[in-house]
Order: sequence, then structure tokens, then C-alpha cells
Amino acid sequence: AGTFQHECDHLDGLLFLDRVHDTRSLTTWEQFERFHRAAFIERITEFVQRVGS
Repeated sequence: AGTFQHECDHLDGLLFLDRVHDTRSLTTWEQFERFHRAAFIERITEFVQRVGS
């Protein structure tokens, strides 16, 4: 569904940033690794344990 929406967005002239609700949530890979990676891995690990992979 995500890929289909992405392609429809192209046809409608929309970019990824047009769908971002809060641009403050955007980050560089360096900032992600430094400030967000550990919490992200913890959340994903808990999710996989709950629903499976």
C-alpha cells in the first residue's frame, strides 16, 4: 500500500515532504545514531517479541 501511495503521489506532483506533518521530526543519520537509535531498537525489539517477525 505504501509503494502504491508513493507512486500515486508522483502522479499528483506530491513529494515526501508534502506529507510530513512536523518537520522537526526530520533528522540526519548522524543525529539518529547519536540520539535515537537505542530507543528505536528497543521499541522494535518489543514489537517483534509481541507480534513476531
